[in-house]
Amino acid sequence: MKFISYDSIVKIEIETEIRNADSDTIRDFSLTWDPYVDEKILREQDKDFNYRIFEWDRIILMSLNIKYDDKCFAAYSGKRLDGLLSLRHQNNFYLDFLATAPWNYYSSASKMRRIGSGLVYFTIKTSLSLGLDGEFFLYAIRDAEKYCEMIGMVHTGHFKFGLGKYHMPKNKAAMFERGFRKYIIDASIM
Repeated sequence: MKFISYDSIVKIEIETEIRNADSDTIRDFSLTWDPYVDEKILREQDKDFNYRIFEWDRIILMSLNIKYDDKCFAAYSGKRLDGLLSLRHQNNFYLDFLATAPWNYYSSASKMRRIGSGLVYFTIKTSLSLGLDGEFFLYAIRDAEKYCEMIGMVHTGHFKFGLGKYHMPKNKAAMFERGFRKYIIDASIM
């Protein structure tokens, strides 16, 4: 799937593509995301930068194993890895992990816009392709709860480790999908 994201520093729109994550994605994550976080926290000692980085290299590697339930996808703006997504379909459809690159973190330079929304749109389209009416579930970290509610997800309770349980109902998924459609270049999903 391809969509138009926005580079808020250069002030231009740019094409972003969501595709299957692979070993190249693991390399790109290790060479860009980890060093960026280390630079902010260790070298700059930026007290306002509290981006939570998951071990995406391990998550993607496990998803490449045919026995693993999750399937990982990567959002690339040109050659730069700007977002990651992990989906799982068992009894329900889950957005297990979602992350935009640390340079998109709201209190940093906030370079790229629409990456997270593009990943949510991709999740809705995948749910639709599975006959699930765009619905999905998510266990959100506290920092992500405000975004979940803003896009129409419903808080349904709490999960272990302080995670909030969220559900994207089909009517809200349809509204989100219609609102984001104007940024879509190619809606085909994997």
